[in-house]
Amino acid sequence: MTLEQEIKIQASYAYDDGLHDKAVETAKILLANNVDSLLVSKSTGLPIEEVERLAVSS
Repeated sequence: MTLEQEIKIQASYAYDDGLHDKAVETAKILLANNVDSLLVSKSTGLPIEEVERLAVSS
């Protein structure tokens, strides 16, 4: 198994543990305070596409 595969597996476990929900919640708060989408993505670990979808839906 490559390191990249291992990282992807570990990331999927993090999502299963509810960290994804917390990251989305944090992203929504940051976006509501006019924080740049790219900075929100980097800060939360969410993909920029997901952060931009959250920005539009907020």
